[in-house]
Amino acid sequence: MDEQNYQQPIPAGSGPSPSPVTPAPQPPAPDKLDKAQKDIRNGGIAALVSGTVTLIFWIIGTVTNAGGRMSYFNDPWLIVDAALVFTLAFFVFKRSRVAAIILLADFIYSKIDIISATKSMPSMAISLVFVYYYAMAIRGTFVYHNLKPKFQSGKKSRVWMVAGIAAGVIVLGVITLGVLANLRVIPDSSVIIKGGDLHQNELKKLHDSKLVGADEQIIYYYSSGGLDMLEEGSILTDKKVVSYKQQDEKMTEDAALFQDIADVQMDQGSKKTDPTKITIVKTDGSSFSLELAKDNGRDNDFFETIKANLKGKPVKKARVL
Repeated sequence: MDEQNYQQPIPAGSGPSPSPVTPAPQPPAPDKLDKAQKDIRNGGIAALVSGTVTLIFWIIGTVTNAGGRMSYFNDPWLIVDAALVFTLAFFVFKRSRVAAIILLADFIYSKIDIISATKSMPSMAISLVFVYYYAMAIRGTFVYHNLKPKFQSGKKSRVWMVAGIAAGVIVLGVITLGVLANLRVIPDSSVIIKGGDLHQNELKKLHDSKLVGADEQIIYYYSSGGLDMLEEGSILTDKKVVSYKQQDEKMTEDAALFQDIADVQMDQGSKKTDPTKITIVKTDGSSFSLELAKDNGRDNDFFETIKANLKGKPVKKARVL
């Protein structure tokens, strides 16, 4: 054998290592993905049903100018809520996790709002059905995004996710403020409260601030304050009318005993959303004004109670809505 052409055999296991083979991504389990998409679809359909029912009740309440407990549905804000639900349904069909979470939060808030406004409980069985479908939609969106193939994600989906999270934070913030207002942690500027419905801590604030005397009975109370009831408001007691406002930590107050009132006037504005303005004219010629929410006619009760006292009649009992 020619020594120049001889090559030493290469021992097994030596030499460059072969490149590792990357396994192909496994597709998600069809049954789990199908179940997730079914839950998402059912949640979206439930939202469409809920929005449609809200819209129908709003139309009935507006056309009939409903009063009493049905006056809750005679509110232009309901059409905004219906539009929100339809929008959330659209994004749930697009498999948005944020939209699914907001949808459930909005539904729970709306039930709390109905209970607070009408003093009656909606059908628990029907409410639980919607809660179930919305909760399953939330689960479905998370399962879908966990199982979907990696190649479906990219720059566009990240932009939508960031936009969805930003919108979700805003909407959840609004819902949170609504819940706090319904629980009266912060003032609800859409409601005129009967004196007997005031919480003990609210009564204490009004007495401690010297806006109401210890021997006075509050008939109606209204606050248009942002985060504190003492920021701005109006009070009607069995002895006087009070309008107050806090600015730069200083309370300014306009008040008139019934015997010092010469006249009272009311302007409800030209639109349903306009606040009601009541002007108190005192016997010395001075005057002051206070603004109220319409609150399904309770502004008129406030006004008529003042008029009844000017005529020397006993305090009118507040109409129960």
